[in-house]
Amino acid sequence: MLSSVLNISSTGLKKAANEYLSSANKISRIGLEKKNSENGDISEVSDKVILSDRGEKTDILKEFVKMELSEICYKANAEVVKISNDMLGTIIDKKV
Repeated sequence: MLSSVLNISSTGLKKAANEYLSSANKISRIGLEKKNSENGDISEVSDKVILSDRGEKTDILKEFVKMELSEICYKANAEVVKISNDMLGTIIDKKV
C-alpha cells in the first residue's frame, strides 16, 4: 500500500518538475515583438504577441500560472511522501 502511494507521489513529483521546467524554458526563450513608430523609434512593446526565438507564440501569463500550479502540485506530492514516511515510522514503532 505505502509503496504504491510512494510510486504515485514520485511520478507526481517528476511530472510537476518537468512542467515547471518546460514553462521556465518557454519564458526564457521569449522575445517581445516591437512596434515601430513612423520615424523608426520603438514606440511601445506589444504585450499581446510574445514570440519565442523559434517563432512560436507563448502566452507569458499562462506559463507563469502553469509554473505556480506545478509548484503547488510538487509541494502536495512532497507532503504525501513525508506523511507516508511518518506512517511507515509509526508502523515500525508499533511492531517493535
